[in-house]
Amino acid sequence: MTGYPMEKFMTDWRFWPTTVIHPDDQTAAAEQAKHLALGQHSEVEYRLVRADGKIIWVRDSARVQPEGPSSKIVYGLVSDITQRKQVELEREWLTKELRDINQTLDERVRARTAELQAIFDAVGEGILVTSPTGVIEYINPAMEKLTGYSAAEAIGQMPRIWKSERQNSAFYAQMWQVIQSGHTWRGELVNRRKDGSLYDVLLTITPIPGPDGKPVGFVGVQNDITPFKEMNRLKNEFISMATHELRTPLTSILGFSEILITRQLSEERKIRYLTFINQQADALRAILDDLLDLSRMEAGEGFEVVEEVVDLKKIVEEVIFGFQENQPAHRYQIVGSASWPQITGDPAKLAQLFKNLLSNATKYSPNGGEIVLQGSIEQEYNLFHLTLTDQGVGMTPEQVTQVFDRFYRADASNTAIGGTGLGMTISRLIVERHGGKIWVESEYGIGTTVHLLLPLLNRPIYILIIEDDHSLRELQQRILRAENFIVLGVEDGITGLKLASACQPNLILLDLALPGMTGFEVLEHLQNDYLTKDIPVIITSAIDTAVEIEKAIQKGATDYLVKPYGMGDLTVRVNRALIKPPARSQVKTQNR
Repeated sequence: MTGYPMEKFMTDWRFWPTTVIHPDDQTAAAEQAKHLALGQHSEVEYRLVRADGKIIWVRDSARVQPEGPSSKIVYGLVSDITQRKQVELEREWLTKELRDINQTLDERVRARTAELQAIFDAVGEGILVTSPTGVIEYINPAMEKLTGYSAAEAIGQMPRIWKSERQNSAFYAQMWQVIQSGHTWRGELVNRRKDGSLYDVLLTITPIPGPDGKPVGFVGVQNDITPFKEMNRLKNEFISMATHELRTPLTSILGFSEILITRQLSEERKIRYLTFINQQADALRAILDDLLDLSRMEAGEGFEVVEEVVDLKKIVEEVIFGFQENQPAHRYQIVGSASWPQITGDPAKLAQLFKNLLSNATKYSPNGGEIVLQGSIEQEYNLFHLTLTDQGVGMTPEQVTQVFDRFYRADASNTAIGGTGLGMTISRLIVERHGGKIWVESEYGIGTTVHLLLPLLNRPIYILIIEDDHSLRELQQRILRAENFIVLGVEDGITGLKLASACQPNLILLDLALPGMTGFEVLEHLQNDYLTKDIPVIITSAIDTAVEIEKAIQKGATDYLVKPYGMGDLTVRVNRALIKPPARSQVKTQNR
């Protein structure tokens, strides 16, 4: 077995443990010798170095037999197990290799899964993954936002949770049949959000094939096409409106011009017909101007605000004079403050604004009546409040919510009332470009009031502080007043919301821990109110967790200031928040 002569072992008892046993295994052999010396049987595997240098594996099985009170005989059986050991080693090597490969594959799968998860989380389309039976196993953040259901609420449910009942059972049966057969299904349907509102989607469902080709799950992708559907609706309404509004004056122009060309008429009748043609051409021009103004204003191109100090009352009086001359059935009045304050603005655009508003008030008061324009100065806040009230047909609450939408007409069914449905849209753009606000109050069958809120000339910067800690609020007020800001302070959210609407501050400092209404609730109200949604808000709070800060920013806060903070930091943050794009684009200053 070893290739050494027996004499080597007989003459030198150290030959076996120091020369024949492999150097790396001599410790294991020595441990075996200790056990044997204690009279314990032992079996160990180690390597031997043969005389020819070849290394073999052996199993050394030793048994101890006592011989008398102080002597022992050790019987040893050394077996060559090289072949078996090689097989075992190869098996261990293969096992290790397979384990490494499996670990590598697991890591790759985890990495790929994480990559796909990141992709799914980042895409704008709603994605859901279901089991073969349709149970939801995953939805991405876009799906949460689209449906209103969180992942925790949706997982484990069936997609029927957002069923709208707008599609019948046959529709879903056909869909299920297609995807169960391993094919992709595509189509449009109407779904229902958690809050009950409906939305249009383009849905694609793709089966995930298993080893046998049968689906082991499904991936659905929802594209929200509600805006496109709405755009298509607006387009159809506009085409219908334009067909009527453009064809009617064109027909009159063509008819009367043909009469002028083909017939002999008296001078008086010629002038009458030419006057009518001129009026119809002017109506066409107004329609085209509305369309061009809207596209320019929304694109921010070609809409110049020539900023100068204007006499608003003089502009209004000139516009009203034109209406009074042409609309004898209506009585136009200006009431309130005898003298109006000066404001900064564009005379031409402001004249267009009041033409639009008076035109609407006149058209939707077909039986005549009073149209009253009232102006009042809110000196405390440096604002000018105008109201235009008619005694017309009025609007329902639903109509009021849509009055500033493009191409919307409160009574589109009444074709006798002309218009493109763009007047109020353009009016809001003009007011907002002048740093103001416009809103409508109306009662069906009673009449409508349009409110305008415009900043006075050289209006200072107003800052509203909503903070329940009196000492801190007073300190903030002193610091900011030293920076020449007008600073208002309240201790609760309800009062703060009322003051924000009335004052129209340039910035709000908002504490999160408030009595009655939390800062987050106040922020949500501010964001949902047209009068306050554009006011930048700095959150001030002692809570400094990343989750809370991220939540505040997501809800619309401009900045987040952690208490305690230095007053220098406060002024830096305030000035930074006040530096924002102006409400008006392409503003030019002109001195006269």
